[in-house]
Amino acid sequence: MTGPVVIFANLKERKLDGYPSNGMLMAASTEFKHELLRPADGAQIGERVYIEGQELPEKTSDKLTSGMYKKKIDAKVVNRLGIDDQGRLTYNKLLLQTIAGYITVPTIRNRKVA
Repeated sequence: MTGPVVIFANLKERKLDGYPSNGMLMAASTEFKHELLRPADGAQIGERVYIEGQELPEKTSDKLTSGMYKKKIDAKVVNRLGIDDQGRLTYNKLLLQTIAGYITVPTIRNRKVA
């Protein structure tokens, strides 16, 4: 499998095999298969994920480095992620996207994300 995937960064640090980790590769699963979350065609590396309809600040880089928008993503957030009936990523049933479009999985529908 090749191509861009969605990685959640800025997570609370955890040790994986003795090494610190602050990120998570995101996937949807059934009992038979796993599919990685994919950004829309044209998405750029490092694009922010946001709730559909939310306005993004014009200049995010300064605000991100100042910590204004830098918040830890924890298990409560991850537990509210899901895939809708069209294969799109949701948070509390609100669609998530990048500037390029929706984050999707190829075939899995109506599932949780882990």
